[in-house]
Amino acid sequence: MAKLEYSKVLGRMIRAEGIEELGEGTPRKIYELIDAGKAHEAKAMVDYFRTEFLVVHDIYAQYVQDLLAFIARTFGEDQVEAAFRAALGTWFKERYESYDKMTVEEKVRLTAEGMRCHLDGPDRQGDFELIEEKERFVFRWDPCGSGGALRRRAAASGQELAVAKEAHPWTWGKKGVCLYCSHCSLVNEILPLENFGYPNRITEYPENPGDPCTWYIYKDPDDIPEEYYTRIGKTKPPRRTAPNS
Repeated sequence: MAKLEYSKVLGRMIRAEGIEELGEGTPRKIYELIDAGKAHEAKAMVDYFRTEFLVVHDIYAQYVQDLLAFIARTFGEDQVEAAFRAALGTWFKERYESYDKMTVEEKVRLTAEGMRCHLDGPDRQGDFELIEEKERFVFRWDPCGSGGALRRRAAASGQELAVAKEAHPWTWGKKGVCLYCSHCSLVNEILPLENFGYPNRITEYPENPGDPCTWYIYKDPDDIPEEYYTRIGKTKPPRRTAPNS
C-alpha cells in the first residue's frame, strides 16, 4: 500500500513502501488510495507527486541554463541561438504543425496545458492569471515555473545567472536577458514566424526577476503590432485576412 514518510535529510516527504513497490509509478499509488477510499492519503500523494515532478523539473531548467552559459562563454553568444535551433528543431514542428489550424480558444487551451506542467505560480501549483481582452488573451505567470522560477531562486540565493551581454533578435533586442529565458523568443515568436508566418505568442520578458512574465495570444494574428516583429529582426508580413472578414 502507498506510504509517505518524512525524511529529515531531504526535509520533505518521500515514498516509503517496500522495495518491491518503489518501481510502481506514483499515479498508480494515487489510484490505489482512491479505490481504497482513502481520500486524505490520496491528496497527500497527489501533493507528493507534484514535488516528485518539481524536483527533477527544476534541476533540468538549471541544467539547460548552465549548458547555455558554457556555450556562450566558450564559443560566443551567437552559438546560443545555433544551439537552440539545433535542439528546438527536433520537436517544434511536430508540436506546432497543427497550431495554425486551431481556433484561438484551442490555442489558449494548448498554451495553458503546456504552462501548467511547468508548475507556475508562487506555490508552484501550476496557477497563473488569464485575461481576455478585445484583441488578445493575456497570460501572466508570477512566476513562470521554468525561467521565472529559476531567476527568482538565483536572486534569493545570490547566484548570478548568465545573461546575454549583447542585444540579439533572440533576446528581443535587449541586453541582460537570462540565457534560459531567451528560448521563448525562438519557440514563441521566431520559429513560428519562419514556419507559419506569424508569432504564436508574444513574450514580455521582465527585467526584474520579481516581476511577472506576460504572454499575449492575439485573436487575429494580423493585429500583432509591428514592434513585435522588428524587435526580433523581422518585418511584419502583409495581412493574411481582409479587415473585418
